[in-house]
Amino acid sequence: MSICQGGWSALMWAAYKGRVEVARLLLEKGANPNITRQYSVYPIIWAAGRGHAEIVQLLLQHGAKVNCSDKKGDTALHIAIRGRSLKLAELLLRNPKDGHLLYRPSKEGETPYNIDCTHQKSTLTQIFGAKHLSPSECDSDMLGYDLYCSALADILSEPTMQPPICVGLYAQWGSGKSFLLKKLEDEMKTLAGQQVEPLFQFSWMVVVLTLLLCGSVALVLGLAVDTKLAIAVTLSLLTLL
Repeated sequence: MSICQGGWSALMWAAYKGRVEVARLLLEKGANPNITRQYSVYPIIWAAGRGHAEIVQLLLQHGAKVNCSDKKGDTALHIAIRGRSLKLAELLLRNPKDGHLLYRPSKEGETPYNIDCTHQKSTLTQIFGAKHLSPSECDSDMLGYDLYCSALADILSEPTMQPPICVGLYAQWGSGKSFLLKKLEDEMKTLAGQQVEPLFQFSWMVVVLTLLLCGSVALVLGLAVDTKLAIAVTLSLLTLL
């Protein structure tokens, strides 16, 4: 990929100027979506800063890093939330695994979540609905934990699975490993409860039919043999049932 005057690549210019077709052509021809030269700014940062959502989408489709940042430590999500761009924010948070970027601080300590909280009308609420987004709440849907737990629980609850089984979680401190394990445990208990069928279900119809059967046996035996014997046999049948 040739670099234009000033250290800009053709893809950088296309992202900055909003030239969608040029960007598409360059990416289809193998242009690096994560190339950076001038000011150490990536094409996705240029596109987000200028509000070019369609180019941001193209870059993401061709492997652009959603977690890259500029010299201030701002990611494209910082820029989208600061600019109140709902469309850009939705694109950047489409993958649940990227939810942690909401709490990634810039060099000035700002996170996209904190930036959103300073506005009266929340952009994030419009995306995720009216629910708590505080990292202390550890929102499982945003972090993609529901997806992970469901998949792991299905594997670990497989009847043919033989112990011992070891599951390892490797992540930085404070990333929610304990929360994920607890959620996995709850998911497996739910699956186990669904797989176990009750041994007996009470039914008045069964009781009535049982009494009728025993009564018929008692009547036949009482008429044919002995009343006391009939009562004894009936009680024995009821005990067995």
